[in-house]
Amino acid sequence: MNWLSKLSKSKLSWLALGFATISLFAVNMIGWESLKLYRLDVTENKLFTLTDSTRKVISEVSDPITLKFYYSEKLGKRAPAYGLYASRVQALLAHYSSLSNGKIIFQKISPLAFSDEEDRAVAAGLTAIPLGTTQEKGYMALVGSNSTDDEEIIPFMTLDRAAFLEYDLTRMVHKLSRPERKTVGLITGLDMNGRMGANGRPLPAWLIVAQIEEFFNVKTVRSDGKELPKSVDILMMVSPGKMSDELAASVEQFALAGKPVLAFADPFTETRPNNPTGLKKDGANYLKLLSGWGADIVADKVVADPLNSRRIQYKSPTQPIVVNYIVWLAYLKKAGVFDEKDAVFSKIERLVMATAGAIKYNKAAGTKFHALMRTSKETALLSTEMMVPPNPIKLINSFLSDDSFKVLAARLTGTAKAGFIKGNQSKPGQKTQGDINVIVIADSDMLFDSFWAQGRNVGGRAVVVPIANNKDLVLNALENLSGGAALSGLRGRGVENRPFTLVNAIRQKAETKFRKREQILNDKLKQAQKKLADISTRASKDQAILSDEDKQAFLKIRNDVVVVRRDLRDVQRSLNKDIEQLEFWVQLVNTAGVPFLILFGWLVWAGFRRRRNA
Repeated sequence: MNWLSKLSKSKLSWLALGFATISLFAVNMIGWESLKLYRLDVTENKLFTLTDSTRKVISEVSDPITLKFYYSEKLGKRAPAYGLYASRVQALLAHYSSLSNGKIIFQKISPLAFSDEEDRAVAAGLTAIPLGTTQEKGYMALVGSNSTDDEEIIPFMTLDRAAFLEYDLTRMVHKLSRPERKTVGLITGLDMNGRMGANGRPLPAWLIVAQIEEFFNVKTVRSDGKELPKSVDILMMVSPGKMSDELAASVEQFALAGKPVLAFADPFTETRPNNPTGLKKDGANYLKLLSGWGADIVADKVVADPLNSRRIQYKSPTQPIVVNYIVWLAYLKKAGVFDEKDAVFSKIERLVMATAGAIKYNKAAGTKFHALMRTSKETALLSTEMMVPPNPIKLINSFLSDDSFKVLAARLTGTAKAGFIKGNQSKPGQKTQGDINVIVIADSDMLFDSFWAQGRNVGGRAVVVPIANNKDLVLNALENLSGGAALSGLRGRGVENRPFTLVNAIRQKAETKFRKREQILNDKLKQAQKKLADISTRASKDQAILSDEDKQAFLKIRNDVVVVRRDLRDVQRSLNKDIEQLEFWVQLVNTAGVPFLILFGWLVWAGFRRRRNA
């Protein structure tokens, strides 16, 4: 190293600078290779951190999967939001490829106008968005394929699905890595598969059916059939209506063989308006099956839970009002009503139900009963007769809590006995008892589109945007019952619902206090207006001048109307009084509180310095 001592200081400085530059690049390269599998995610729900479920799905990929990301750079320039989203998609796909040890091949394709790449995009059925007035179009799509030429496509990666990106990508990888699907047998008395409308136009199938078909083969079984097809791996019953004795016996044998059953039983089915109380009228065999497994459904009553009810706009006789419909239920994870230890509630944040029933444990069945979901304690059971016609005010006024929890969903296991085999009539191979694997949920309306999703049309294709986790609960239950839970750890990521819990509590308390008073005043107002109308009609028919007595009565009633209207306005103002006071204090804290805290902190710091200097 004698040559170093012979160098001048300026040359040594340049040499040191060059060495530092090379070291910097080397450290960056090493860090890029060694740390590229690690991410720092500071979002509340860790939307940018891959879940254990995704890592498990990726680790189980055995045959190569190719993911082709078609993206037009000009789309990102015209719409910066898509540019940012595209960067996130590319980063995530590269991360999937890194974790797969080469099993997942990520390719980015830029389909320029009139290029071979654009021809391939068109042939694949991808959706393009026109870019301005030119003939050029923008693409942002994903095409996945496996070694057996199976193909999965996201025609256009809309921003509405940005929060569900990991789910969409992992679902694609999962389906391509496991092309063989189990078969779900669906028994239902509802129009889940669509039907012909009264105007001659076909009504579409429920969205939930299409969602299930993404992971399972779905085979519909008629309620009046004789037996279940042998190809059925999992049975799903949704308000099946009147089941034949033969089919009920076949279902029972299916369950006693330990095969998975997911049952939805609804005492008041709003999606069947011509026969909403069908469970009580036609559900004898269905109720017998469930009871034999340990679940008794209250067939003529629905659950009212004001603390967890949904607000709706109701057209009252006087004017439209916004009120809680106490039989339409919305439950959040933070409410503590879910059994979060059970896999079916993995990543479930919000569930919505409508006129749901209550499940009671039939101890005589001898099975094990485990409550999966229950209400708050301030609940009551209301007769299904009160649901027609729906009147939210009437339900609130008639509500009287029985101070008890209601079970809305339950898991049934253990040994059950056959109820459809009498005496020695069992046939060869029939089971008289067996261990069951059943989940029962006391509502079926929750599966209908409007209760859990919003459908949108993007480039002529339907895009489903969930607003609740109802679909995720169904898929979790089907996979869990059938022995798998590949995607249960990431379903529901992106369904956000952050209500103002304090505001909701204040509003519900005020409604409980004032709605009855409001109803009384409305009744008084109707009576007063009727009396005025009677006096006016009598005077008109007689074509006479009102007597002094009628005049006095007329004036008194008019004064009563004015007083009642004033009281009614006071009641309606009282509903929002506490909320307005809360809003005032929040604004005060935000505007004056923060500066005050800063000033207080500065005074404390100044006082501390002064004491230290002294």
